[in-house]
Amino acid sequence: MLNRSLLMRLAVLWTAAIVIGSFLPIEMKEAIGTETRSSLPAVQHRAAIRHRVGHLIAFGIAASLFAAASTRNSHRVYYFLLVAALGSTIEYSQHLIFGSAFEWWDIRDDTLAAVVGCFLGSFVPTSFELNWGKKAR
Repeated sequence: MLNRSLLMRLAVLWTAAIVIGSFLPIEMKEAIGTETRSSLPAVQHRAAIRHRVGHLIAFGIAASLFAAASTRNSHRVYYFLLVAALGSTIEYSQHLIFGSAFEWWDIRDDTLAAVVGCFLGSFVPTSFELNWGKKAR
């Protein structure tokens, strides 16, 4: 069993990491392979796949952590909406700040990851206290 409080802290830290990572300079994104300035189709294709998988993993983990930390299904719906809105807000902010194209497909991937993450996170066994190695009374 996992501690809900710990899961919520991890969810908040993970979400902060998503926001920070989303606004990294292009050079850092190129270094990790999620962006490219190359005009070669093969290089662009590899970067696009990494970029998309990165969105699915990042937002899926955020949603699953929030869902696992939740005690009610209504809270899981709120967290789904929060994660999906975060993806939309980040994309729109990148468009405004950097003048980049508005990437609606990233919003689609973020929302899909939030749905799947909330669904899977709802099955994680959790408790309010850590009971590892303690005898039940």
